Amino acid sequence: MEIDVMTKEGRKRLGKQFRSVRKAQGWDVSQVACMADVKESTIEKIEAGVFNVPLDVLTRVADVLCCDIILNEKEI
Repeated sequence: MEIDVMTKEGRKRLGKQFRSVRKAQGWDVSQVACMADVKESTIEKIEAGVFNVPLDVLTRVADVLCCDIILNEKEI
């Protein structure tokens, strides 16, 4: 699924995906935050789609959730 994280809708879709994966793995927010070395509030903001996530944070959370981040070149 392609998600444009630069848009509000894209961030909400990303957050929904992360929440779904986290819950499927049986983890709570505090467990993911601890493993990704971020604050619980950061995970909550990511999942709510209200946080423009720095790439280093996004990749740490994705690694914890065993998710891939794939960059696609946009057409100009």
